[in-house]
Amino acid sequence: MNSANPNQFESKRIWPCVVLTIVLVCKLGWSQSPATSITVTGLPTSATLGATYTVKITAVGAKKTVDNTVTSSATITVTPATTPAAIITPTSVKFAAGVATAVVQFMAAGPQTLSVATADPILSGSTQTTVSTTTAGALAGCASCYASLGAGSLLVGKYPDYNVSSNILEATHVGISTPSYAVGVAYKLPFREPWVYKKLSCTTDDFSTKRSDGQVAFCYPYKAFVSLKFTPDASQTFNGYTFGISHALHQYLDLMVGLAYSAHNEISPGFQQAAVSVVKAQQAAGNPYYSQFNLASLEANNTQTAFDGFPTQLLNANGTTGPLIYNGSITISHYRPGLFLGISIPLSFKSSASGQ
Repeated sequence: MNSANPNQFESKRIWPCVVLTIVLVCKLGWSQSPATSITVTGLPTSATLGATYTVKITAVGAKKTVDNTVTSSATITVTPATTPAAIITPTSVKFAAGVATAVVQFMAAGPQTLSVATADPILSGSTQTTVSTTTAGALAGCASCYASLGAGSLLVGKYPDYNVSSNILEATHVGISTPSYAVGVAYKLPFREPWVYKKLSCTTDDFSTKRSDGQVAFCYPYKAFVSLKFTPDASQTFNGYTFGISHALHQYLDLMVGLAYSAHNEISPGFQQAAVSVVKAQQAAGNPYYSQFNLASLEANNTQTAFDGFPTQLLNANGTTGPLIYNGSITISHYRPGLFLGISIPLSFKSSASGQ
């Protein structure tokens, strides 16, 4: 009977250990989480306080010699964590083909550090980008605010409007269309026309930044405005206000459509009764100075010129003047609505403050 070779048994015991060791080493080597290369573009070195920026985040993970595009998500933070340091939309992004975007609006002055980090069982990595927000950007929170200088026509009903000059009533605002001017403020609205937006390759940055080609006005063409209205030939120069919507016709020209309220100095009820009584008595007495007035029109007071030229003092038949026919207020102010159509020149607060 042959005796067993001890070396042969030892060899059979070693080989399984060697194979197991190799498998473990390979497994450990391949399970290491390779670093992910992350880059952030779209932020200037000096950001404007309150302005919005679209940042592009690119991430590529390396596994040995093969680059793998990141498909996991990443979180975005800004420090120092003041309240708030920045508004980030969204704070967690999902990569598509290794690229993700987010909108950042810095709300605090001074150096701000934007951090991007992704953690994944296979891929992980992070990066930081530091920008300094300009303290002069305090007005940048109103990057979409404008001063509005406009001119147009006010379309209103046939409401009377009177001035008193040398004790004689004078009708103004005659007609339904009156040239008017408007001075106020406007705010760009986040509304857009899809086909224009696409044709001009607009982005969300165009809402608060100025493009060199001047076409940014058409990316977001609508503005809401409110203005003081003044009409040179009215009874009151600054005689109301108007508000509405404007649409860009050019970078520096908008079409305005709004609702206006205008002050009209109309005949007070007390003066109307006194005037009717005087006209009745003087026409009965044959006073020629009152023969021109239509008694029915004065009683109805339904035209714009019923009291035009009417004296507030009594005129005697011999040409002398008597006392005031009414000691109270001759006119009272009523605000009447109307449609305002015009054009305006928008002047950006941001451009004016920065000297652009």
